[in-house]
Amino acid sequence: MRNFNIVKDQSENLLSVQHFKHGFHGEILERTEQLLDHAVARSCKVYAVRLDFTYPEGYTMPPSNRIFSNCLNSLTQYLSRKKWLLGYIWRYELGEKSLGHWHLVLLLDGNRVQNSWGILNKATQLWGSALETEANGLVHLCQPNSPRSHFHSGFQLCKHQPEYQDVRTDVLGWLSYMAKCSEYPNSVLRQWGSSTINSTGVQND
Repeated sequence: MRNFNIVKDQSENLLSVQHFKHGFHGEILERTEQLLDHAVARSCKVYAVRLDFTYPEGYTMPPSNRIFSNCLNSLTQYLSRKKWLLGYIWRYELGEKSLGHWHLVLLLDGNRVQNSWGILNKATQLWGSALETEANGLVHLCQPNSPRSHFHSGFQLCKHQPEYQDVRTDVLGWLSYMAKCSEYPNSVLRQWGSSTINSTGVQND
């Protein structure tokens, strides 16, 4: 279990982040920014996608990250084989009356990937395999409201475009949700993880 640097005074944060009632986790926000900048350094275009994974109604299981980890490993291996994946970060969030759910941000090579629908379909297929049940409707594409988003299915970040800094600000603001402090703290499961920042490829952290 990782300790969190809980930031309450969000006015001191220099990034354009969402404001949360219980503050945000400084480490997660910092890692998200590092991963995004590292992805941009590796590719002139980065496509950012966020997927949310939920359980079927009535599904029961002991507290474990195993099912999501199995799905994540399969998905990142698939994306890496295609040379699409530049980085990722995930977050577990506990609900009031549920098993909780996972948020996954994928940073993809925007020269190879221009939309997220194929990614969504593949993630749904792999989530179903991990759950050993039908998963239609259990993986959701988080659609940003920003007019700078890529058809509201994610963000295409192009470092040579004049509006790069404005888009980067919007991306970090959108992804700052990953750092939100939950209203229902969890002390059992690992709460977040990411790929390792290096120049040789994407690896688990």
